[in-house]
Amino acid sequence: MGVNGALGFTYNNVHCSEFGIIARSVDLSVLPEVKNNTLDIPQRDGSYVFTGVSDRLYYKDAQIQILCQFQADNMQQLQEKVSRIGVWLSRPSELRIDSLPNVHWNARVFGGFHFAPILSGTAASITVTFEIPPFSLADEVSVITVESNSSVDSYNNGYLTPCIIAAENGSNLSANVAETSFAVSGSFQTLQINSDLFTVTKNGEKAIAIFSGKFPIIPTGNFTIQNNSDVPITVRFIKRFFYGEVM
Repeated sequence: MGVNGALGFTYNNVHCSEFGIIARSVDLSVLPEVKNNTLDIPQRDGSYVFTGVSDRLYYKDAQIQILCQFQADNMQQLQEKVSRIGVWLSRPSELRIDSLPNVHWNARVFGGFHFAPILSGTAASITVTFEIPPFSLADEVSVITVESNSSVDSYNNGYLTPCIIAAENGSNLSANVAETSFAVSGSFQTLQINSDLFTVTKNGEKAIAIFSGKFPIIPTGNFTIQNNSDVPITVRFIKRFFYGEVM
């Protein structure tokens, strides 16, 4: 689906207008392609499909294709500008689209790009394809603090989102995020549970053995965080969206 009329984009902390680039069109898929995991079984018709066997679907990386145009006084200046654009786009960085405020992607240029001089070498058109993860990310980190032996109701207007849960100076932590329960045994000075990396850190050391239950995921919509422990917990997460932020 194209987002025509976009004013431009920012990459590597530089807006395309710094190079005199006008983004004529931005082509971004609203929904990324689902990972279709299948297994062929010998001496059996068809195949076994793993897609959707868990409680959610998993998605492939996506692409954003931007048609750009820019001008120069002559062919030499045009070539110099193309060279500077190549340096600008040469490394992975954060990508922002003007027409989709409050979100960004961790992106990299896919397949390079080619330029075609027009108007006797005083202008050029290039198509830049960025490879991006399946989701855009909110600019702000959501932080929820839940006091000891209490609960907090909240709302996520994005897609399913991993989180980081932290606590200090406690023991035998137990909590629920939505329908997911988990616990940590033993005392700790600092504790961090990362459901994106599936890691547990106690006092700065890896400590997966003290963890039981499931790693929590922030669901879409209304949810409740229940803290059954004697110390406060802090839940941090970055909202994820299929497209732009849902208001």
